[in-house]
Amino acid sequence: MFTTDPHNEQHPEDQLGAYALDILDQAEAVQVESHLLACYRCRDTVARMQTSAAIIGESVDHLEPPAALQSRIMNSLPSIGVDATVPVNTSIYNNFSGRLTRVLMPLAAVLVLALLSYSVYINSVLSSRVESLQRESAVLTRWGKLAAQESQVIDRLDELRRASDFLAETESTDVILESPTSDGNSGGILLVADDGRRAMLMVTGMRELEPPSSYEIWLVRQGQSLWAGQLKVDSKGWGAVPLHPPEPLFEFDMVRLTPAPAADPAPGRGDMILEGQIVDHGIAR
Repeated sequence: MFTTDPHNEQHPEDQLGAYALDILDQAEAVQVESHLLACYRCRDTVARMQTSAAIIGESVDHLEPPAALQSRIMNSLPSIGVDATVPVNTSIYNNFSGRLTRVLMPLAAVLVLALLSYSVYINSVLSSRVESLQRESAVLTRWGKLAAQESQVIDRLDELRRASDFLAETESTDVILESPTSDGNSGGILLVADDGRRAMLMVTGMRELEPPSSYEIWLVRQGQSLWAGQLKVDSKGWGAVPLHPPEPLFEFDMVRLTPAPAADPAPGRGDMILEGQIVDHGIAR
């Protein structure tokens, strides 16, 4: 109930104590609170009442509040409701995480299988490519060997053709070349044209020298040697070369075939040195 003071202001004095003890219902409490917002005197009265109630409450033994009051107190605590929702949120999060895991695990497994399959495919392609390159390399190697053999055959045929042409076009004198030590199976022949200005030297059974080494051809006269050319032999020990000496061959005493200094011949190798006596053209005729 509201009372009127000397200033004609109404105050809910009989409800202030109940408000201080928080025993008013919701409608009454709202009515008192709206008055307290505009009345300093009533606010002060309520504050003193609440202080006195607190002191009195601390001076007596603890008692359980009535069930109705306890229910109102519990309902007025919002924090209880917030705490109660925490397990619910955690449960929702756990359920969502579990569902997400169940969905993503098959996708991850499919992705891993796809990566493994792609890796196996790439390895298979690379292995096939490597095998193909190896086969191509082997074919190229064989072609290279065949080309080298073909080149040797062509060179041999060319030398034989030149020797055949030489024999067919001119009358020649034969000079046999043999090892001075009679070692090995090497030998050769020097075909000399009638004028002595041209000749064809052919050898067989000679040891092939490592490039760039070759055999040197010397024309010997009265102990003096005159260089006349070079001769290379193939892996079979065969070789041929035309000669065009500066002087007629019949003016020399001997033709000699020796390895070039770079070949460093081993002592006693008779198959690396050939010699032949040049017979005077008039005597040979």
